[in-house]
Amino acid sequence: NSLKCFTNLLKVDQVALLKENADLLVSLRGAIFFDKKKKGEDQVMSSMGRDDLQKIRTIFQPLIQTHSMNHMEYKIFNSIQDPANKKTEEQYSFLQGKVADAIPDNM
Repeated sequence: NSLKCFTNLLKVDQVALLKENADLLVSLRGAIFFDKKKKGEDQVMSSMGRDDLQKIRTIFQPLIQTHSMNHMEYKIFNSIQDPANKKTEEQYSFLQGKVADAIPDNM
């Protein structure tokens, strides 16, 4: 875990790193969330904070046991994008899948 290394940096350096890499982090989180191997409930759970996971599981356990959630697709969430740029969106979706495949499932 590199968090200690990050928090030991000067605040100005932390801010600079976050500003320069925020879009990459968002793309990485998107690749993890939209991983085609994940079921809908796994996608929801992966977006929760670690401290909230047990609470969410307890609250939604009856629903999870009686209903299955379909996988949530990137194109559904990103439906406000300009459809004229379909080729770019398809390429982004393809690359997102490659990133998701390269990340261990326990992330």
